[in-house]
Amino acid sequence: MFACPKKASGPIRYELTSDWLRKAETLAEVKPRKGRLWHTYRAGWATARKNVPIQDVAAAGGWKTNQIV
Repeated sequence: MFACPKKASGPIRYELTSDWLRKAETLAEVKPRKGRLWHTYRAGWATARKNVPIQDVAAAGGWKTNQIV
């Protein structure tokens, strides 16, 4: 989704995007949830789309399956 800042032809590292998210939470004064960095936002995004068919939410979210694990 985002190109690597140092090498535009490659993908961005998970660690760098996680650092960016932590910094954004700090700047927004959002209390981080321990051990739930990305899942919190993914779940919130999906929950906000409860009125949309699950197949469409899964496709928009880039999920391989719509099964809950």
